[in-house]
Amino acid sequence: MIHIGICDSQMIYAAKIEQILRKLYGKEIKVVLLESAFALENYVVDIRKGRVDILFVNTDDENEELELTSKRMKEEYDNIQLVLIGEDSQYMVEYFVAAPSFILLRPITEQKLQEAMNYLLARLSRRRRKLWIFEGQKGTFVIPKEEILYLENDHREISVILTAGRVEKGTGKLGDLLLELGEEFFQCHQSYIVNMNKVWELTAKEVVLYNGECVPVSRPRHKEMKEALLHFVELNNKGIL
Repeated sequence: MIHIGICDSQMIYAAKIEQILRKLYGKEIKVVLLESAFALENYVVDIRKGRVDILFVNTDDENEELELTSKRMKEEYDNIQLVLIGEDSQYMVEYFVAAPSFILLRPITEQKLQEAMNYLLARLSRRRRKLWIFEGQKGTFVIPKEEILYLENDHREISVILTAGRVEKGTGKLGDLLLELGEEFFQCHQSYIVNMNKVWELTAKEVVLYNGECVPVSRPRHKEMKEALLHFVELNNKGIL
């Protein structure tokens, strides 16, 4: 799910942007319309705790409070992709000194918004490929997610199976680790979490990975695993993951 905020004090462009985004991405996005700097800060800080993917900010009003709030949000939460909307790109950069990720010039069209989103989603995808902190038996490990094949739980001992034959062990609950790892991972069995980027084949009883290893899939989770895999591939093809 991509979380998007659109801040426009006069709501001139917010509704149009939302309409186009929903047409392009449907249920894959969550859009919130914001009418003030206060609403912007409340949404980003209090409601989402910084977990916002994209912010669209209309620069027309020359609103100093909005400028400062946008700048502060960008500095506090570097993960946020900030899009400034206006007519004059030079003015926007000079007035809204907030290091925008993208400048969207009016008139706003579906093509322009699609181009902006393609760029922003690619940036988000690169960021989401980042690192995972795992508290192992031998210390704290910083593990690139793309190197994880699967996780296995055996009486609360967690084994993280990595590429190149590496294994790191620790303790914990698979459910908690799944929340940390994110949408690329799926718990296909009570004792296993698999990295869907590594799946080659889903059979009736197991997942076959690209390296030939097999991970069991429980009967109750098989249908959900198939649906999750299809959804994952669809999001990947759209550049969302």
